[in-house]
Amino acid sequence: MKKRVLLISWMATLLICLSYCAPAPHKGEVRDTRVQPKATQPESKQLVPIKQRAKPKTPRIHDKSIQGTRKFVSKDITPAPQTLPPSQLSKTRGISVVAKDHSGSLSRVRLYNKMIAVVIGIDAYKDLPPRDHLSYAVKDAKGVESVLHKNYQFDRIITLYNREATRDNIMEVLQGELATTGSQDAVFVYFAGHGITRPIQTGEGELGYLIPYDGSLERAGMHRNISMQQIKADVCPLAPAKHVFFVMDACFGGLLLDQRAVDVKPGRDEAYLREITEEHVRQVLTAGQADETVLDGGSRGHSVFTGRFIEALEEVKDYVTARQLIARVSKEVYGDAATRGHKQRPRGGEIYGTGDFVFVSNYEQRLQDRLMASQVEVKRARERKEELSHTYARLIEDERTLKKRIQGQKDAAQDRQVKREKAILEAKKRAYELEKASVEDELRKKEASQAALEKRLQEQAKIQGTMKDLEQDLAKSYREIEDKKRLELAAIQRDKAVELLRVKRLMEDIQKKRESLKATKLETLSIGDAMQEYKNVEQQLAAVSSKYDKRLAGGLKDLEKRYDNQRQRYLAEIEKLDKVLLEYEEQINGITRKYYNNPPKKDMFETQDQFQQRLAVYKKQADGQAVATRKNFESGLNSIKAQREKLSVAKSDLTNQYEMEKGGFQNRILAEKETEMEIYRQQLDGIVNQAYILPIDEIELGKYLPEHQVFQITAFIQVNRQKKGVSFRLGIPGKEARMLWNNREFIRGEAVLKLKPASDEVTVISIDIIDDVHSKKYSHDVVMEVGRDDCFIAYANGLVKDTNTGLEWKTGPDQNTNWDEARSWVQSLNLDGGGWRMPTTDELQGLYKKGMRSHNLTSLLLNTTYKYLYVWSGETKGSSDARLFAFRRGLRHWLSRDDSFNLRAFAVRSRSDG
Repeated sequence: MKKRVLLISWMATLLICLSYCAPAPHKGEVRDTRVQPKATQPESKQLVPIKQRAKPKTPRIHDKSIQGTRKFVSKDITPAPQTLPPSQLSKTRGISVVAKDHSGSLSRVRLYNKMIAVVIGIDAYKDLPPRDHLSYAVKDAKGVESVLHKNYQFDRIITLYNREATRDNIMEVLQGELATTGSQDAVFVYFAGHGITRPIQTGEGELGYLIPYDGSLERAGMHRNISMQQIKADVCPLAPAKHVFFVMDACFGGLLLDQRAVDVKPGRDEAYLREITEEHVRQVLTAGQADETVLDGGSRGHSVFTGRFIEALEEVKDYVTARQLIARVSKEVYGDAATRGHKQRPRGGEIYGTGDFVFVSNYEQRLQDRLMASQVEVKRARERKEELSHTYARLIEDERTLKKRIQGQKDAAQDRQVKREKAILEAKKRAYELEKASVEDELRKKEASQAALEKRLQEQAKIQGTMKDLEQDLAKSYREIEDKKRLELAAIQRDKAVELLRVKRLMEDIQKKRESLKATKLETLSIGDAMQEYKNVEQQLAAVSSKYDKRLAGGLKDLEKRYDNQRQRYLAEIEKLDKVLLEYEEQINGITRKYYNNPPKKDMFETQDQFQQRLAVYKKQADGQAVATRKNFESGLNSIKAQREKLSVAKSDLTNQYEMEKGGFQNRILAEKETEMEIYRQQLDGIVNQAYILPIDEIELGKYLPEHQVFQITAFIQVNRQKKGVSFRLGIPGKEARMLWNNREFIRGEAVLKLKPASDEVTVISIDIIDDVHSKKYSHDVVMEVGRDDCFIAYANGLVKDTNTGLEWKTGPDQNTNWDEARSWVQSLNLDGGGWRMPTTDELQGLYKKGMRSHNLTSLLLNTTYKYLYVWSGETKGSSDARLFAFRRGLRHWLSRDDSFNLRAFAVRSRSDG
């Protein structure tokens, strides 16, 4: 009983001791080992997980706060503005950086309203065999996601991993989600997975593809992938964002980069940032080019490309541009691959635009967050130290009480009890001393950490503010140096300008001499000489073509002969090996046949079952012997088959080599042929494009039409002993026309001609009628012929001539026209001298040819896409009706002049009109 009382007493004492040692929570404080949320994140915003599907219909934004799961929720990384303190509200109204201007002063440049990231990673593919699956793509993508979330000011990060990254989901994000961005936003897209390059079949070049989860590597399955053409033509224009940057940890060609892009050196000053802020851009960076593979084994278990990309992002303390990243990552990855004997050449640039994407770091905010966390920890440590002081005071009071009890003790039992209490008190004091030392040490470390963070923030402020005077001094020195350079450069430019002017004048003189010599040569050629010269050059051109064709045919014949000899040797060797293989097979079959050709026979002393058993044993032994025989020959057979396979591969390589050499030889000969023939073609073009002046042999002045003030004139020229007549209408005022008529014996003319290519005919360009008596010259430009159809000729001015009737036609507008509108249009027509009128139904009947083209008339006069054509004539009945001609059936009808549905206007004239 006594022992039990002592044990209970001892346990009670121990509980009292523990109560002294355990720190009491501070008033109003709730202990929590988790990291406290920032003040900028509202507690009221709960993230509700959505049930995971095998193939989500729509991509969702990955919630990185739910660790260890693959659930997706819609998450906006930007905290709600109302939860921020007033001092920080401005930070939610855009993303900006601080940079130096041209004078060295610091200036804040506003870049974007929002920044959005899309991160895609695919290891396992739905329809690809396991050997084509990847191992590190998702890890690389999550590494990029992590650095963006921790180190940069992105408002949203959308992630698609493995089966979530289907083609539909990716395109929904790129064409749907990104289409909602603003014109002052920025978008970053990262893709890690397979890429592939395919040649463009319709011309030179190649096209790159991204392979989604449900994509294909087969040529017939390219429609299941996402091409760079789609990125450039469909995705980039639909996103209103100012800057879009694609980074793709995949190797492929065909990026469709802007070949006209200006080589802009990335800068870090305020002027550069303001310039790129005003300009839109679409940029891209890939891990490698066509026929290259992504090299793994980079930093932190990532690929070399993504590892270097993440390293570059982590080192940024303010901002970095896409051009800077492209230059750095390309150089580092190429060097890493080269040291390991691998070829990987990242490629990047602008798809279009002249801006530059900017990654804006939250480095300063991270320092502030760490300082706030450190201040909280220091406060807690000081409170704990104060609690220990109170505990120590209670221990001292208990010690005084114990001493008084020792002085007044009466017996041994009380003495033992006091000693136990004294031991407990000493233990509490030792525990207090240990905890006090630990708390003081922790407090010193936290205060030192806080001081270091404050110092770093002060240094950051010094960099951005207190060093302003020094930067201004440097800027002043820089301006002085630049002014001096500018003066020196101006002097150099003046000297250079003088030299360039001298060279320019010299080149102009040379060009004038060349043109003068060329003109002199051409002017010495008559039209007949030009025709003969054209034929001579054509013959030379044909001779050059024939020469190269013979050279090409002979070279290909020699090449074929050389390769054919080698091919025949390969075929002969393969035939020999095939013969040896056949002999081996016959030998094996001959040996194995003897095991099967002499089966045992049943004797009279065996039952049928006994005989079947013995026969089965024999067959089993024969099978064993056959297998053993074939195994004995197996080594020799395999050796011969391997030799035959090598010869077959060599024969195939020989064929490929022949095709390559053949193609190279053909291209070289054809290029040489084209170069030489181009010289003669230019000579032909020079002859054809040259204008030749020829005197007119005879001029006939026809009838003058005073209402239209035009003369009907026919001019005759002599070309290659053949007389050629050209009829035209020449506009001349009445008084001058009378003078011209009275002096028609004294007028002369000149025609400007051009040769028709590959023919003995000429084209009359213009005709000049010259009245030497009154020093008058009248010019007429001959309208060029643009088409022929049967007896109809169409000219460039819209006039169509019927060579059978001599009538000239002009079609009206393709619109519903009533009779009065048709008459008004014809009366206002002043084409080529005027004289136009509405046709008769007999004249329209002359155009009708049943079955001709689509509307029973020449296509040169077709002025409607409607299947029926009705044309007004000039024939009227009374004041209300007019006659039309229906080309559908070749019939004439009377109709109200107010009707217009499907009715059209034609104008006609003849030489006798007027």
